[in-house]
This record gives sequence, structure tokens and C-alpha cells, in this order.
Amino acid sequence: MKEFGGNGGGLPGEPEIASSAVHIHLEKILASKEFVHSGSLRRFLSYTVEKAIDRDPGSLKESLLGTTLFGRGDAFDPRLDPIVRVQAGKLRTRLQRYYEGDGSTDTLVIEFPKGGYVPVFHLRTNGASAPPVEPGSSRRRTVLWVVGALIVLAAASALVIWQKWSASPVPPAFTRLTFATDSTSAFPSISREGKLVVFASDRDERGNLELFAQVIGGEGPVQLTHSRTKNRQTDISPDGTKVVFESDRDGGGLYVLSLLSRSETKIAGLGFNPRFSPDGARIAYEGQHGRLYTVGAMSGPSQVVDSSTSTATYPLWTPDGKHLLALVRTGEAEFDWLVFPLEVGQAFSTGAKDVFRRQQLGSPAYPPVPGDWLGNRVVFSAGERESASLWEMTLSGKTLRVAGAAQRLTSAPGAHTYPRVASLAAGRARVVFVNENIVAQISSFVPNPDRDNAVLDRLTQDSSLVPGASPQLSADGSKLAFCSTRLGNRDIWLKDLRSGTETAVAANPWPEEDPLISPNGSRVAYISRPNRSAAIQLWDATGGTTRKLCDECGKPMEWLPDGERLLIAADAPARLQVWNALTGESQILLPALKRPVTDAAVSPDGRWLAISAPGAPDGCPATFIVPLGGTSGQSCNDWIALPVSGSIRGLRWSQKGDLLYYFSSQDGARCIWAQRVSLPDHRPAGKPFPVQHFHRYQPIPRPDSGISIAGGRLAVWFQDSQSSIWMAEVH
Repeated sequence: MKEFGGNGGGLPGEPEIASSAVHIHLEKILASKEFVHSGSLRRFLSYTVEKAIDRDPGSLKESLLGTTLFGRGDAFDPRLDPIVRVQAGKLRTRLQRYYEGDGSTDTLVIEFPKGGYVPVFHLRTNGASAPPVEPGSSRRRTVLWVVGALIVLAAASALVIWQKWSASPVPPAFTRLTFATDSTSAFPSISREGKLVVFASDRDERGNLELFAQVIGGEGPVQLTHSRTKNRQTDISPDGTKVVFESDRDGGGLYVLSLLSRSETKIAGLGFNPRFSPDGARIAYEGQHGRLYTVGAMSGPSQVVDSSTSTATYPLWTPDGKHLLALVRTGEAEFDWLVFPLEVGQAFSTGAKDVFRRQQLGSPAYPPVPGDWLGNRVVFSAGERESASLWEMTLSGKTLRVAGAAQRLTSAPGAHTYPRVASLAAGRARVVFVNENIVAQISSFVPNPDRDNAVLDRLTQDSSLVPGASPQLSADGSKLAFCSTRLGNRDIWLKDLRSGTETAVAANPWPEEDPLISPNGSRVAYISRPNRSAAIQLWDATGGTTRKLCDECGKPMEWLPDGERLLIAADAPARLQVWNALTGESQILLPALKRPVTDAAVSPDGRWLAISAPGAPDGCPATFIVPLGGTSGQSCNDWIALPVSGSIRGLRWSQKGDLLYYFSSQDGARCIWAQRVSLPDHRPAGKPFPVQHFHRYQPIPRPDSGISIAGGRLAVWFQDSQSSIWMAEVH
């Protein structure tokens, strides 16, 4: 049995096993029944294997693992807290069960010697030790090459479960196309004949995205762009000679790159998710404010598509080139696919909304985005909680209406997104997609509108964080409430940012979520879900007691400044209430409000509300300011509309009450903007202006993140993506 890695000093000078083989073997283990439902052990295994491959065994000490991987903070003492040793014991047991079961025929073995946390990698043949070979011998290289190839093929085919073809006599073959461990690759597109893949990657420089081309089965990728900006969202023309993409350069725009001459042509201003028409003559894209456009493939005037009645995104041409299929958001977590005729006729629904609702597909972070056609089926990605899988749904060729339920195509650790399809001969097809692993963090920063990214101060170091509606800081910035699965379940934690001490507010067998900390940090409200019900619980720091406030009453939005009352919003029926945490009394606010509230914020003096409630037009503003209390809200006549554009997220007052912060994508990236408010009448003053840009690729705010404010700093959920491009070949 041969090995590399170990406790002594990392990899030897001539590695016996290729790192690519280890990566693919790791993916197979993570997809197995022993690990697929254990988030903490998957993170432990992935982190330690990557560090071993990167020749960084020094970072795998118990004291460092406790702080970086298990979020124990700077005060972590392994002599008092055995979390690392306990988890390592569980990991060794799971690995042993895996190699006795699903991995009994694997030729590569990952092992953790007792007393250490640096993995070693063994080769075996038919379950036995490999015969000894001399270093550098040709026989050794031949054996290892064959073994490595077998590992790659076996592990790749086990990465995902392609359920539709699981009964096929020819199962799908999966191939990982990108392997760089210190970068991420995303936004792939594949040529129609299935030979060329173009994708975006930050392997050239962290924070930027350049385009690369990879011939399937050929040598390493070739860099196509050198703009030192963010280039993404690619699509290859039907004849395979051009690539359209979105770029941040020169204020943002859509560009067409000739693969023959490498020349680049700007064809439109700020736009997103461009797609070539089936004949390659035009390009559809998403403009600002959710409008759809088409433009000539080699420039010319853009033509607006009649999508004014709906905010449409991710356009996809129908196979006949006469319509655009696009995603429409109908609520906070409600989605539909609409068809927009390009000549005559009105937009209509495909009926996908009912399917998404019935099968609970789509989330704010991973909506059901149409990816590509495979015959009369649309392959798409859709979220389920914090992850996403690939699905397909059949549409009638005549009516473009949904015909049947969505069928799952993939299921494995990570998020599978951005599918693109090349239909080959003899009923074969190649599907390229992104396998993405998100590392979440909560960080604070002092806003600086002149920087593309903020200087971040990380408040958490826990890879098991569960994103919530917004980060939760106490008013003085000394305490942070968050949700984590470090104990194997969604639990609520409170961290003292001065001492680093963490306290479990709620750690029950059932999930808890959406923590909301009071201004003085003495109370935490959160949602508890025993037996599939939803109750709002209140935790009091005095004595550490917990009591129920209400059952099935909605989601906590924000505490009032007195720390005794809090806003709670419900969706069915839509209502906004204020609850007294001491007496349990409640009062309905804004009776005229008929749409679900996505954001609600209370001014520092407790007298004004800022509300975001997008939805169907009813004559009332979607984002507005209104007095809190009295008779206001009987109608929307006294609602003060805010001049925001498009959908927003994370509405919050500044600590002085003269600004309203929020997330907006109006400049092409998800940045923080602000609206100045005059005092004391609380009316908008001037136009919205950017507060903090996030135009570089990593890290970026999560799509479902809100904003917390304390001590002149803003706190936000960020995500750092570690993704690679995979390909599935199906029959």
C-alpha cells in the first residue's frame, strides 16, 4: 500500500497520486449515503483533504480547526472543548463504514491516523495492498496511471444521481472539466456540437473574472479575455464562432467575442444573461428593471420586448425563435415561467408556478432558472433550502404549457446551477453545469462608495452558518445572533464579539431559524419548528429562559427601540403586526396592506416604518415610509413612496434616522444604496445613491442577505464560492 500526505510534512517531492484523482474520489465519498446528509462531517473531510493537497498541514492543528472550521472563536481551548476530537472520531467511523460498504472496491483510500487531523491517501488493488514498486520506475508509473484513471471514471460517475436515466442500459458519464483548487469557475456554455466549453474563472487574479475556453478532451484551458474586470454569463453562437458575455468594463455592457480573431465588440449597454437566438442573428438579454430586450448579434439598436407587466429575468429563446421564455418572481419565494411573444400577442404563463409551489422548488438564493432545451424539455436549476439541483420539465411544443411534474436530474453535495445543453447524434447529449460549494460568513465594514469591494472584518468563522434574513447585531455591536448547523441541526447561537464566547440560545432536535436580537442584546426572538409547526420563541439572557410568544403568527422582522415590542409579518393572509414581548398583546398595523411584507424597519425614534411589499399593482407604492401608530394605514393615501427602482432587499434605517439603506442591482451588481430622508417629516430627499459597491467577484453578498447596522459599520452575509465545471454525457 502506497500513500502520500500524513502528519509529518505534507506531500513528497514526487506525488504518487494525482490531486485530480483525490478530488474526484472525495466527491464520490461526499455523495455517498454515509456523508450526503452530514454537513459538518462533509466540511471536515473536504477542508482537511484540500489543506493536505495544498501542502498546508500546519493549518490542521486542533487549536486552529476549532476556530476556523468549528467556529469556536479566539477563546477556544482544546483542553476544555473536545469538539475537534469528537468530530474526528465520527469522521473515522464514517469513513470506515464507507470503505466497508459503497467504497469496498475503491482503489483509493483516505485515512486519518489516530491522534492527528492530516489525512493520508493510500492506493489499493482489489481491496488489498498494492505490490511494492520502486520510486520512479516505469512499472510504478504505469500502474498508478491506470489506477488513477479507474478512480476518475468510477468517482465521476458517482458524483451526481441522474435519476431520469438511472434505469437506462447506458448510464450517464460524468466528467469534471476544471480542477484549480485556489480559484473558482462558473458561467459555462457549450458549443452546439458539444466540443468546446467557454467559462468564467478567477484563476487569473482573485476578485476578477476572465473568460477561458476548454476543448473537451484536449489540453488545459486557453484564456480569452484580459480585461482585469468581471466577465461572466457566457453563451456560444450556434455556429461556434462567437461568444456573447456580460462585462463590468467601461460602466458595464454586453460584448461579442470572435473566437477566430479574438476581437471584441460592444453590442449593448448594461444588460445581463445574454442568449443567442437559434439562428444566431439576434441576442436576447435582461435589461435594467426587469425589462427584456433583443439586439443584433453584431450590434444595432436594441428592441424592447413587451415585458412591462412583469419583472422578467433569465430569457431563453424557444426552439422556433419566436418567443422568449423567462423567469418571473411572483412573491418572496414564489416563481413562474412566462412566455413573451416577439411579434404579436401578450405574455402568458406556462403553468410552471403550480409545479414549483407543489414540489417546493425555488428559493430566494436559487430561483428556478431556465437553463437550456433538451428536446421539448427545459433543463433548469432550482433551490431546496441552501442547495440547488438540476431538474427538467416538459413543455408542449404547440402551446408552450407545462406538461407534467418536474423531474429531478441531480442530487449531491453542493449547488448545481447554470446548465447548458449540446444535443449530439444518436440521441446523446452533453450537459455542462456548475458544481458550487458556498462558504458563508458574516462580516462588517465601513462603507466606502469609491471601492469596488469593502474591507471586511469577519465576525464569524463557522463554515456551518445558515443564512437568515439579515445579520443580527445588537445596537452597540457587541453581540451577534446567528443560526448554525454545527451540532447537526439548525440551532440559534449568540456570540459575544468582545470575548469570543458563544452561547447556544436554542439547541433542540427540531430546527430553529431567523434569529432577531433586541437592541440591548438581552433578548433573542426566533422561529422554532417542532412537528412542522412554526412558533416564535423568546430567549431572555436573564436566567437563560425561553418562552413562546405566538404560534403560526409569521416571521419576526425587527425589534422596536424599546426592546419590548417587535414587528412580525405574515404572508397568508398578508399582515403586519406589532407584538409586546412582555404581555403577549398584538396589534395589526396598516390594514390597507394586502401584499406580503419582505422588509420592515423601524426608525431609531420608534415613530416611523419603512416597508417593502412588492407584488401585483394595487395603486399603492411597493416601497414606502409610513407613521407608526395612530390611524395611519387605513388606506395607502398617507404612504410616502420611496423613489427606488427594481426589486430591493435589506431595508434598514441608519442610526441617525436620516438614511435608508438597501440592496439593489440597478448598476449590474448587488450593491448597497441609500435614500436620504429629511427630518422631521421623513420624506425622501434627492435621489438614491450608492453606498458600497460589490463589483469584484469574491466575496459577494448573498442574494437573500439583509443589513445590520451598529457603531457606524454595516454587517452583511457574504458568500465565497468554490465552484468547478462538470459535464454529464447522457443517452
